[in-house]
Amino acid sequence: MPVASDILSFFTTAPVRFFLKLGLALLLALALYFLKTPFARNFIKLVNRTYKKNRPDRKDLLNPTVIKPLAWFIFFLTYRIALSFVPFNWNPPLYAVVQKLFNSALILTSLHILYVFLQDFFMAKVMVEDAKFDSHKTAWSYIKNLLSTLIILVAILLIMNEWIDNLNGLLAGLGVTGLIVALAAQDTASNLVAGIAIMLDKPFEIGDWIVTETSNGELSGTVVSIGLRSCRVRTVDDSFVTVPNNILGAAMIINGTKRSSRMVNLMLPLATEDTTEENLKDFRDRLIQLLEEDPEVASDGIMVHFVDYARNAVIWQVRFKTTEDYGRHMDIRHKVNLKIYGLMEEMKLNLASGAVKVNA
Repeated sequence: MPVASDILSFFTTAPVRFFLKLGLALLLALALYFLKTPFARNFIKLVNRTYKKNRPDRKDLLNPTVIKPLAWFIFFLTYRIALSFVPFNWNPPLYAVVQKLFNSALILTSLHILYVFLQDFFMAKVMVEDAKFDSHKTAWSYIKNLLSTLIILVAILLIMNEWIDNLNGLLAGLGVTGLIVALAAQDTASNLVAGIAIMLDKPFEIGDWIVTETSNGELSGTVVSIGLRSCRVRTVDDSFVTVPNNILGAAMIINGTKRSSRMVNLMLPLATEDTTEENLKDFRDRLIQLLEEDPEVASDGIMVHFVDYARNAVIWQVRFKTTEDYGRHMDIRHKVNLKIYGLMEEMKLNLASGAVKVNA
């Protein structure tokens, strides 16, 4: 049968065999691409089911966030194994490059799985689920960032080892260069040391409201994150400020969240032409009663005193404590100020020329 033999000889020619193998490889890649995610999802379900078999009360060992890196790991691993069994007759240098590319992809995806696992399983369970670790969330955040950095460094070294034959010799030859880099990186090193000091001393935690002085002036806001090199603060106007750790480590920091109350310090300059000794005494008594009757004013911090004289004015200092919550504190100040203003109008007392000075 000459036709059958011609067809057979056509498919056995070298170019056709190459394209057939290439087509098979592309079909395998396409199949793996669509099957990798379902396979990874089912694998995670199997692991979680096995993990919770004896302890149904446990939470899942692997979260859905692991699906994506696991799916790509399965894709590259399966394809790497398949290429080893397909005789493509590669040019040796080209085959070596392809191997290194797949090995690099496997390194990246496997370390990505490790990173996500640490984030979801270890850190989430320690920092969120276990309430007893809540007071150490800054330390755990710092450890999380340190682990992330170590994983990235390991990935870089492993990939370099794939592409560089004599990596140890190269690293040894970089000794002098490393010394120069180390000298240039003194600021980075000081930030790392300051970050460790912040972690151990804990002048503030993630979520605390702090006030500190920087080279650009006063900075106040909520601590969003504490990293290896810097801390990030969200200010009142919703700006996102990054502050190096060595600045915060050396600065005086006021931690507003740690306070148990907030103090209002109100200076009232009353005009002398409207005052007598009797109505000043009456004003003090009524003002103290007004503050004591307010359930949101702390009874142990009320102070009303005649503290100074000024031109045509007698100056009174009014101090009282409110809750530590800043928003509620401002509402209480607003309410009390209106009451004081009403009392002054009722007693026909006026402020002397000049502004009322308030410190809180």
